[in-house]
Amino acid sequence: MNGIILLSIGLIFAVIAAIAIMLIKRQSILKHRSTHSLRQRCVINSHEQPTYLRLKKALPDCYILAQVAHAALISSSGQNTQHKIQQNHADFVVLDHKFKVLAIIDLNDASHKGSAERDPDRNKYLIQAGYKVITYSCTPDIEVIKADFTAEPPSYSDRYAEYYDDL
Repeated sequence: MNGIILLSIGLIFAVIAAIAIMLIKRQSILKHRSTHSLRQRCVINSHEQPTYLRLKKALPDCYILAQVAHAALISSSGQNTQHKIQQNHADFVVLDHKFKVLAIIDLNDASHKGSAERDPDRNKYLIQAGYKVITYSCTPDIEVIKADFTAEPPSYSDRYAEYYDDL
């Protein structure tokens, strides 16, 4: 009889210990997930920083925004199009002193490997919405930026001419 009681007490302690261990492990996993799945990122990476600085210098009266979600710039009633819009961002958005968008800058340098093939589709929606999109394959010279913002905007970009046929 005493053996059965001792066995029962031992079994109860073993179950309580197992439950305690499972709870501790679960809390550790949840804590690990919450602290390791979220990290800060640089808003402007090392490849984009020179372009940002040159935009600021070439356009001192303008505001330069970085990494702007396309969803902040355009919207669509079509669910499929809206989904594509939400997946993209503009490298830089240039605003005038009244916060009107003057142009969207698309940087297709070494830091954007693989995205160059998607950029015409991304930029198609911006162009259809009426934005001027300027694409640079590398960090532009200040004179090039000034020329791009003082020149009469083209009616459409030759690079995206095929998309205008679909409008």
